[in-house]
Amino acid sequence: MLTIDLSKLTRHKVTMLTGHPRGLEARTMYALDAIDGADETAVIVAPVELDTITPSFVQGFLAASLRHLGEENLRRKYDVSHLPSFLQEDFETGLQRLLLHLRAKNKVVH
Repeated sequence: MLTIDLSKLTRHKVTMLTGHPRGLEARTMYALDAIDGADETAVIVAPVELDTITPSFVQGFLAASLRHLGEENLRRKYDVSHLPSFLQEDFETGLQRLLLHLRAKNKVVH
């Protein structure tokens, strides 16, 4: 099992992860393309001071994974259950917006 520790991104200095560009940077930093192709699950954990992850960050962070894996496999691959419930909700909101956008463009197969 792999761990994506968001404290490496926040450095315990920020309370919010925002913006599509920052999500893309984080995607590169955590090598999500390689994780997408690995057989292991990736558990996402966050520092206690993190209180918000915006939908646009999630979209930048996970869009390519969603296109590559599909929704069901993405949910199996990236485990957010170790996050506080409010951050789980933030991830879910971002994922739902991403799904709406990609389905509108017919780029996600259910």
